[in-house]
Amino acid sequence: MMTQSKVLGVAVLAILLASIIPIAIPVTGEQQDSQAYAVLLVRARVLYTMLNRSLGLNISAELRSEIQKLLAVNISALPVDELREWVNNASKLLAKVNEEVRVGGRAYAVGIALQRYLNGLTKALEERLRKLNISIPVNLTRARDISELNKLLRNVSGVVEAEKVHRFVNASLVVALRNAVKSVKSAEEAQKHLMLAEKAINATIERLKKLNASEEAIERLQVALEKVREAREILANATQVAKQKAKSIEDALREALENRTAQLLMDIESRVEELKELRENITDVRARQVLDQIIDRLEELRERLENASVENITRWMPDLGEVRGWLKNIERTINASVTPFIPMWLPGKGIDKAFNEMIAKAKELLQEVKQMLAEVNKTREMVCIAIYSPQPICKAIIEGRAVIDSATKLVAKAEAEISLAEKLYAEDRKLEALTLANRAYAELSVAKAWLEPIYNTIKRATTTTTTTTSP
Repeated sequence: MMTQSKVLGVAVLAILLASIIPIAIPVTGEQQDSQAYAVLLVRARVLYTMLNRSLGLNISAELRSEIQKLLAVNISALPVDELREWVNNASKLLAKVNEEVRVGGRAYAVGIALQRYLNGLTKALEERLRKLNISIPVNLTRARDISELNKLLRNVSGVVEAEKVHRFVNASLVVALRNAVKSVKSAEEAQKHLMLAEKAINATIERLKKLNASEEAIERLQVALEKVREAREILANATQVAKQKAKSIEDALREALENRTAQLLMDIESRVEELKELRENITDVRARQVLDQIIDRLEELRERLENASVENITRWMPDLGEVRGWLKNIERTINASVTPFIPMWLPGKGIDKAFNEMIAKAKELLQEVKQMLAEVNKTREMVCIAIYSPQPICKAIIEGRAVIDSATKLVAKAEAEISLAEKLYAEDRKLEALTLANRAYAELSVAKAWLEPIYNTIKRATTTTTTTTSP
């Protein structure tokens, strides 16, 4: 026979298990056939059994009558809204059962049966999640106490909701992009649908934060949010280009995707260079391990971008958005796990010496890259506009137009960061100054690497022409 405290625990556990939040993402098809309805019905059936067993406990006649009224309902025939209300009412009655059992101090062996049914519920929920093809991060049946089970259930609820939102986003993107390539008007309609999806994801993120869902679940939703935002921004740029240049929306989309891919690759490479530069200047083993993990993850994202299928727009754009999402999550990790600890990681050099060295390197590199960029732009304006333009130079410039534009923006960004770094250092905000100087140097390194092939082509062609015509 179970003790009073165990019966109390069983009743509380029953209420807790019955309170798993339903998924708020709309589903297609009949309600009775939906995944959300199926999970709700599992909960209702277990609650029905627990209420039925509760009639064997020492409870008041009034409470017994309320339970019997609820048990008289055919839950299998209820539509989803009424079934959800039935589940809420059943949870409230179980709370009353818990209170009366606690006050009365008497319980029966039926509590053991209740525990078995509760164990059965956790197994049923796990099985249901497997049928939904959702990986379960925890084993619910291994919870040692109610507080632990509560935490596990929050994680599972978050994982379920995040996974369903992610699937909803993927499906929305596929439909939106398939329609978007038809015409400019279709692309504008797709943007409206994606805006609604963005609002739904934001609402879900806020709800899960209030429920203290796991960081992994929220992170997954943040990636889904970036996928939608990225797609919406690219569609907006493409429709504008299509209108201004009288291009087909498909060509405009491809151009926008190429430009955005080049920009993201530059962002990733500049961040990798920045972290590698930092890694070279620290001796702490654990700090190096943290940086190595982040660098490896960034390298994975870069490889994924480089292998993107440029022929398939409907696949290319979601991949691009997902890379952007993970990149933003990595930025949050860097801000939390790297930036605050830089002063402690540079004990030998000291932050003053490190800053002075870095700002000098950044300024020197800035002048070099600006000179390269000026030469490329001069050739772009003067040579390639002419009818008799040398083919190797123009081919390099035309094919590298996205790179040149991105490099120009990156150089401007780095120059502004150098000025701000010096200002922050003068204000004794040395950590921020060092971080900015390091970032500017990394961005300039990437801009130089991307400009060099075009710059060298121009130099070779110019040298050849000069040598040929000089006699």
